[in-house]
Amino acid sequence: MKPKWKFAHNHSSAIDSVFTWQSKMKINLRERLQNLKTVAALANFLKEPDQLESVFKIASSMEESDLLNYMRETLLQDQQMKALISERWQPPKYTLEELQRLPEGTLGNIYANQLISLNLSPDDLLPKGEINTDTDYIQLRARQTHDIIHVITGFKTDEIGEISLQAFNLAQFKSPVAALIIFGGILTVLKRKGKHDMEELLDAITKGFALGRGSTILITQKLEEEWSSEIDELRKRYQINTST
Repeated sequence: MKPKWKFAHNHSSAIDSVFTWQSKMKINLRERLQNLKTVAALANFLKEPDQLESVFKIASSMEESDLLNYMRETLLQDQQMKALISERWQPPKYTLEELQRLPEGTLGNIYANQLISLNLSPDDLLPKGEINTDTDYIQLRARQTHDIIHVITGFKTDEIGEISLQAFNLAQFKSPVAALIIFGGILTVLKRKGKHDMEELLDAITKGFALGRGSTILITQKLEEEWSSEIDELRKRYQINTST
């Protein structure tokens, strides 16, 4: 009887090993597919770095990735962000025309003028799908606040200003999308073979990262409740030093 029991025990262990191997294969396959999607999105971004859609493809290619999960866990350590996520807070409705009527020098007035000059609407940045998970909500807030943070930080909406903002986001909440966009920006400049361009780009990355590390994490704030606030007062409150 002993040998039979031993055989049954070994048979059971073999089955367990097969299931473990299959699980690992599924995980590895998922990771490989995830990586392929991200590489394809990055390649598309390098072809069309000025197109919003190419940026959105990078973000969507990283859904359910470990890097995005790390970003979520980082933000959940902040109590204000944790409360926003739990509440699924949404800003009050507004129009750019309403914001443009606010006094000059206020966040709302500057923001509205900037978007109107770029022929953009706040809705242009919003994701199309439903907000089901904490990560979905964080991605939503990142898009909702993107151009608001441009205004508060003083980073322009040109190529260099965008890279500065992405470095700021990387420092603030470990955004993997920001990291890939910065990487794409470096590759784009390398293709141009311009020494001056590379120096300017690296300065922009350094400035954005330093500013992000030393200031309040802006994505955790209800920025849309500050439309009437003076931009200088907000920068002081959030420790945004634009003079450096």
